[in-house]
Amino acid sequence: MDETQQAAVAQMKEITNCNEDTAMDYLFRTNFDVEIAVRHFFEGTIPATMRDDQRSPTASTPSSSVTALPSPTEERRSSTTSRPVYTHIFDYLSKEFPQYDANKKSVFYKHQLQSLRNDLPTKNWKWLVAYIHDPNGSPDFLHSLFVSNFAEQVRTRGGVFFGCVMGSPDAAKLRPDSVFGRKRRSCVIVFVIKATSLTRKLMIEDLSNPQAVATNIDLALIDLITDEADRILRNREQNEARRLMEEQNREYQESLQRDLERIAKSKSEEEAAKRAQEEEERKQKETENRVEKVEKYKKSLLEDDTPSTGAHDLLIRFPTGKKVIKFNGDDSIEKIFQEALKSEMCPLFFQMHQSFPKKAVPCLPQWYFEILTLEELEPKEECLSNQSTFEQSGITHGSMVYVDNL
Repeated sequence: MDETQQAAVAQMKEITNCNEDTAMDYLFRTNFDVEIAVRHFFEGTIPATMRDDQRSPTASTPSSSVTALPSPTEERRSSTTSRPVYTHIFDYLSKEFPQYDANKKSVFYKHQLQSLRNDLPTKNWKWLVAYIHDPNGSPDFLHSLFVSNFAEQVRTRGGVFFGCVMGSPDAAKLRPDSVFGRKRRSCVIVFVIKATSLTRKLMIEDLSNPQAVATNIDLALIDLITDEADRILRNREQNEARRLMEEQNREYQESLQRDLERIAKSKSEEEAAKRAQEEEERKQKETENRVEKVEKYKKSLLEDDTPSTGAHDLLIRFPTGKKVIKFNGDDSIEKIFQEALKSEMCPLFFQMHQSFPKKAVPCLPQWYFEILTLEELEPKEECLSNQSTFEQSGITHGSMVYVDNL
């Protein structure tokens, strides 16, 4: 390669920021015409290779001399080749970096941009982080994606990580500006997703430090999340103010309606109050009768001073003391209720439980359970007697039960 050709290669590399092999390929195909080679490079087209008898120091390939991508056979025959335009980054990885085939789906969104747009209405993605890879540039950042948690970091922030190759239709849609010109290189772009539209918020072109890029992207997503939270908060405050106003209006209307109803029913209110008083007196009487029934039962138990008998001991703990009773394994579990109620320490209304393991003791007779329910003391259903024995209930020698005051 003579000095003129070397100068053309250097000029091509400076203008396009491509590597020497790519510059040589374009210049070789255009007989080292830098202007035509650069135009084809930025247009993403591949100039047709001129025949040896067409080459001359001043000859150049016309602008219309464009051919299809070379076949694999032609690529193998060519001493210097240019990279094809890959429609999907998975195709690029399979061809250029097959070692990442197994992991590419865990890093990149698996379809093209149009499929991603179709997915947006059904996903909860708020951000799109797009990596546009320049095959002619450094692959360092691309490699870092497979050894770091960058993609997962994007997903945990509520985003989707998308990849495409420079020159593909998706890359042109995501970055349709003219900045690719002389600055044609890999970049990461952050978009805000609104419905199915994308708004660009950040673009990072210096990917030489993958760790710094990951940190900057994460900080950018945090800022976007904060902005989104502020927007949601403002909307919530506006909605709350609107709701309060509507509620106040509704309360006013309801209050007005109540006043009108009170005026209309002023004559019947006295009768209603009288009926309410009578109902209250009836309930009070029923309560007194229930209390009296329990007290009479308790009194009858207290009058019977016969000590409990049995082969086993059971400790009953009251809110203000304790008592030990004896029982046999085949005794009815309701014996615990009777022995507890016989004690002066026992409250009138109660239920019982064990602590280890903690569970209700099903010892309350049906009549007593109904009284607790009518008194609205909300006894546990598990405390209602199931006609079991001590042994069937798992209460053994040395067990302990607690009395809960209702």
